[in-house]
Parts: sequence; structure tokens; C-alpha cells
Amino acid sequence: MGILARLFLLLAIALVPTATIQIYDELDRRQAQEAELHAEARRLTELAGMEQDRIFEGTRQLLTAIAQLRPTLLQSRDLCAATLSRLAAQQQRYAYIALADLDGNSLCASTPRLPRDELAAQQAFIRAAAIGGDLSVGNAAVTSDGKLLLPLALPVAGEGGKVTEVLLAALSLDWLGASLPASLLPAGAILEFADRAGIVIARLPQAEGAPYPVGDALPEARRVLMTHATTGTFESSDPRGGARIFGYKPLDAAPAQGVYIEIGLDRDAALAAMDRAMARHGMAAIAALLAGCLLAWLGAHYYIRRPTGALVRAARRWREGDWRARVDSGDSRSEFGRLGHAFDQMAEALAQRERQLIQAKEDAEASNRAKSSFLANMSHELRTPLTAIIGFSEVITGQHYGANAVERYRECATYIGASGQHLLRLVNDVLDISKLAAGQLELAESVVDLGALLRECIALLGSEAQQKAVTIATDIPAALPPLMAGELRLKQVFVNLLSNAVKFSRQGGRVIVGAQVTEAGDLAVSVADQGIGMKAQDIPLALEPFRQIDNALSRPYEGTGLGLPLAKMLVEKHGGTLALDSTLGVGTTVTVTLPAARLRPLLQSAHEQAGAAP
Repeated sequence: MGILARLFLLLAIALVPTATIQIYDELDRRQAQEAELHAEARRLTELAGMEQDRIFEGTRQLLTAIAQLRPTLLQSRDLCAATLSRLAAQQQRYAYIALADLDGNSLCASTPRLPRDELAAQQAFIRAAAIGGDLSVGNAAVTSDGKLLLPLALPVAGEGGKVTEVLLAALSLDWLGASLPASLLPAGAILEFADRAGIVIARLPQAEGAPYPVGDALPEARRVLMTHATTGTFESSDPRGGARIFGYKPLDAAPAQGVYIEIGLDRDAALAAMDRAMARHGMAAIAALLAGCLLAWLGAHYYIRRPTGALVRAARRWREGDWRARVDSGDSRSEFGRLGHAFDQMAEALAQRERQLIQAKEDAEASNRAKSSFLANMSHELRTPLTAIIGFSEVITGQHYGANAVERYRECATYIGASGQHLLRLVNDVLDISKLAAGQLELAESVVDLGALLRECIALLGSEAQQKAVTIATDIPAALPPLMAGELRLKQVFVNLLSNAVKFSRQGGRVIVGAQVTEAGDLAVSVADQGIGMKAQDIPLALEPFRQIDNALSRPYEGTGLGLPLAKMLVEKHGGTLALDSTLGVGTTVTVTLPAARLRPLLQSAHEQAGAAP
């Protein structure tokens, strides 16, 4: 999985709780709104029932008042008809008011020509109302002229308290539909009344189509609700397909017992504002998510993908052998910047380590070549004195010059001694180099008169200088301060320098030995010749042990090549420096500088020498 995919996964995980909470909140508010709609449907249904209670109660009071006039009304049929007619005219809600016996015969009525069939059809209702003892509500009926009526009946007791007649009031359903208060219902709501037979007897609004028109029967699912004990609500759809929340009141549930009331609220219209708000919130959430994803992609591209891509590319180039590859992240404050800098530092360290290994390999190879050359040269240098020693020893042992050639044999012994001393110097030089390299050479320090030491060294090289007609000149002040040093090692240094100067000087050349105290207080001794010199790039080679500028087997000058390196190491052992300045074909100047800390004042030096004397 790529880093961007991981980032988007983390973003999605981070947004899931927020989205869940928002969805839960929206659903909770929607459920609360639906619960309010159910409560409103129940409330409106109960209000409609109370309105019907008012109508039924008015009818009960009217019929009760008429029942009290029973004796008078029964005395004169015309008086009864006139009274009922006058009352019906005052109450326009009734199609007629009639007094009937229990067989359905009209004793008197507000309508002169009330068809007997209309009352006969209600004989079962009349008998049931007589048994009920209170106002009863019957099933809707249709008059001969096509009007819908809802019969209401109140039993009338005769002599002895026995019910002998029933007062009937035919409630006009047209009047009921017209008198229902339209302000009772919110916009889009539907109100319906049904009788005990499940026939819709009234609806509101009248100008719009109802789920079940007046005169139609309710479906079986609604008929089941008519027999419930209490009011309630349910969700359904009307014939037009609109979702509604219905509140209903069963037949025998208070208020308005005897009729089924149903009020349907437009669920879609009521929840439309919330649906629009949810849609807006959803679109805003989607837009925020898309914007967040875009910003996350841009941020990840610039702040994650680019630096990681640079790191991956640099690592790939390293894998392919490009050791110069670097990340160059620039910003070291971020995690990726620090990672890039760490990679660059690691790469630089590895590259430097590789260069060091290559340099060490080259140095080891050069050292190996130098040692091979040195061994070849040493074999030549060692073989020469050994050959002389063996040869002159054989001359003496074999008495090649006869038994009495004492002088000749003494001369051979002298050559043997000189060769042995030369061989000893070679071995000592090699041992000194090894000790200095191992840090095991110790200086036997004492107060040294440098001027006397230099003159002694010049005297030791006098015969060699005479052989090449080389003149050794000095420029040594008489009042050089003494110094604390290893006298034997200093002599070894200057003998080697003078020997090299004489050896590499031309025939009849000149060597100058000078000494002075520098402005810094150090003591500087120089040995300058007018010999063959060397190239500037060859100077470092000349100062390294076992390194020689010329091939040891073919060069015209003898020697092991240890003189200058040994002198340099001995001077550095004293805390000084050895500098070499040379020009090819002109000559070479070697300058030895000893630190001022080793110099001693003249009085102190004399006192120390006096104290050291036996």
C-alpha cells in the first residue's frame, strides 16, 4: 500500500467517527420529528373527537328536552310534528327529527312525508338504541332523495319507566362535512369519519381527493383499527402514493364514541425541510471530504511524497552504484527533512569511508611497493659490506699475501671493520625506524652545545667530502644557546643530513651549514647543498620511510633511503619540525627547527654543566 493510500485510509478512519456522529444526529432529529408528527396526529385526532363530542352532546341535550315533552307530543300528532319541525328548522344540521316506536313506525316527524322505509331500515338500530339507554350512533344511511345521514337515537321511557319510543335525529353528513373547522388541520392534512360499518361518512378537505371518498368502505386493515380500545398512530400511504402519518380513534374510544376518526398528516411535506437540510448537510460533508482529500493529496504530494520520492530515488541510485546521489531535502525541521539529512550524512560518511578505504588500499599498495623496493635496495646495501667482510676474511684466513704480509692483512682488517660499521649503521637505522614507529624509542636528554655538535658532525664527514672535493662551509654564531636534547640522536640527525648533502652534491660542490635563533625563539639549523635536487612532488616521497625517488637497483647513488625519514622522525621526537626545500638541478635545503622550550639560557646552562661535572 502506497503512502498516499495509507494517508487517505487514516483520513477516512479519522472522518468515520465524525460522519457517524453527524449521521446519527440527523437520524435522531428525523426520528424526533417523526415522533412529533405522530404526537401531532394523535392530538389532532383527539381534537376532532372533541368536536364530534360537542355535536353529539348538543344532539343529546336536544333529544333529552324533546323526551321530556313526550306526554304532550303524544296527545296531538300535529302539535308533535309542528314542534319537531320548528326544532329541526332551528338546528339545520338535522335532515329530520322523528319520534318512532320500537317497530320503526313514525309517531311524528319534522318532515311531513318521511318515508316509512327509511325508518323500517333502521329498525335494528332503533331496537339496539332502546336497549342502550343513552345516545346511540348508527350506520350512515341514504335518504330517498340521495342525501347521506347519520342516525342518532335516544330511548324515551313511558309509564312505569319502560322504553316504548325512540327519538331519532338524522345528522346531515353534508352539513357535517361543511361545518368541520378547516383551521383544525395543517396544510396537506386529511380528516375522515367512518361509521360502525366502516363507511366513510365525512372528510376534510372537501376540495381535494381523500384516501377514501365519502360513501366508500375503509379497507380491511383500517377496519381492524376501528375495534381497538385506545387511540394510536400508524404510517401508510394514500391512493396517490404519498407517505402519511395517520392518527386514529376507534369506535368505542373516548371522545366521540360511536364514530371512527382518522387524520393523516403529509409525512413527506412535514419532513421535506429536514430532508433538504440533511441533503445540504450531506452535500456540505461530501464537499468538505473532497476538499479535505484534495488538500490532503496536495499536502501529501508536497510534504510527504516529494521528500520520500527523493529519498527513494537517492537510495535506488546508491543501489545502482552512484555514490554521489544525495537527497538534498533542504528543510531539516520536518521529520522527512531530518530523514533526508540523515541519509545524506550517512551517504557522505559511507562515501568518505569508501574514499578512505580506497586511499588506504592505495597507501597499502604503495607501502607494499615501497617495502619491496626497500627490501631489494637493502639486499644490495647489506650484500655489499657482507661481501667485503667475507672477501677480506678469506684473504686473511687463506694468507693470500703470504705469511709475512702483516701490513696487507692489517689493511684487510681495516676494511672488514669499516664494512662491519657500515652494516651496523644500516641495521641501527632500520631498528630506529621501527622503534620510532612503535613509539618505543626513548631520548637520553642532556644539555647540548649545538655548535660543538655540528662541528663534530662536519669533521666526521670530512674524508667523504674530500673524496668529492666538496667544501663544507658553516654559518654558526658563537653564542648559540644550549638546548636540552638527546645528543646522540641529534648527532644522528645532522650526520644523516650532511651525508645526504655531500652524497648528492656535484664534484667540487659546496655545502653550507647554518644555525640561528628565529624571531619566535626557536632554534633553526639548515643544511644546504648545490646538488641534483628533486621535484616538488617528490619531496613527500623522500620523507616517507621505505620510499625512494629512484629505483634502488638502477640509481647512481647508494643508500637505503632511510636517512631523511629517520632524521624527520627523530626531530619530531624532540618536538621540532624538519622542512625540505628542493629544486631539481639546483640543490636542496633541509631546515631543522627545535622548539624554544628546549633552549636554555647561557648562565643556566653553565651552572648545569658545572653541577654535572665530577
